[in-house]
Amino acid sequence: MNFSTLRLSDRDRLMPVLAAQKTGMRDFTFASLYMWTEACRVACAECAGRFLIRSRDEISGRDIYAIPHSGSDFLYAVSCLEELQPEGFLLRSLDAGNAALLREKFGDRAQLSFLPEEEDYVYLLSDLSAYSGRKYSQKRNHVHAFLRENGSYTLEDIDAGNLPLVRSFYRTYRSFEEDADLSARREGEAVWRVLDAFSELPVRGWLLRAGGVQPVGFCIGEVQGQTLFLHIEKALQEVRGAYPLLVQATARTLSDRILYENREEDDGNEGLRRSKRSYHPCRMLRKYRAEIAPVG
Repeated sequence: MNFSTLRLSDRDRLMPVLAAQKTGMRDFTFASLYMWTEACRVACAECAGRFLIRSRDEISGRDIYAIPHSGSDFLYAVSCLEELQPEGFLLRSLDAGNAALLREKFGDRAQLSFLPEEEDYVYLLSDLSAYSGRKYSQKRNHVHAFLRENGSYTLEDIDAGNLPLVRSFYRTYRSFEEDADLSARREGEAVWRVLDAFSELPVRGWLLRAGGVQPVGFCIGEVQGQTLFLHIEKALQEVRGAYPLLVQATARTLSDRILYENREEDDGNEGLRRSKRSYHPCRMLRKYRAEIAPVG
């Protein structure tokens, strides 16, 4: 079993497997894996029709594996990994069902844990599209402020015609970020990977313009099943209401077809955590980790 760096050419063979799994985690979406391939050294391998995804764990500095299967297929892939690494290994992105399977298979050799900062925030698209009720009053106020100050807005699909404008907007946006911060640099590189391969990835994007002219934000996501996985969202902080309006307008374009939006994890960033909580998730997706010790 040989691991190779994830490439765009892996899309056709990997996407049916990712689409079939039911965890709802962003960890098993192709565009997310692809955008972080360089930063996290993402690679994949196949063992008798089961896939394994390897990346570099920032916490331990070791290789860590994710398996986009459940039940017997998950256990078969784990057996392949155990044969490859009899000295032990790390697993991530485990739902409760697969975590239970590891306990049954390995007993005390499986040390399970979870990190709150890795939980995905999941929202009802109907909530984000309506901003109804007292809990969304601040979001409504920001949207109204945007409309007062800018008159109107347009939200358009990103395509070959306006992609150069999106790239120019992001280049300017990046110029105001702190490049001395490693996390910001890595995220910037990941966003560029998606923009560079936009037409080849299974993604959709939306560009927000103030007054129908000036770009003030954009977002890019991937629909899988009944969920929009929002991989990228950027808007001008100085334009009041740009972020809440981008969230609402995007949700309105999809809320008649899909149910949920996964806005991914907060990475332990307190500001990001406050922002994600302010949109009131309907649930949090817990992801377990496991360290499998060697026999004896």
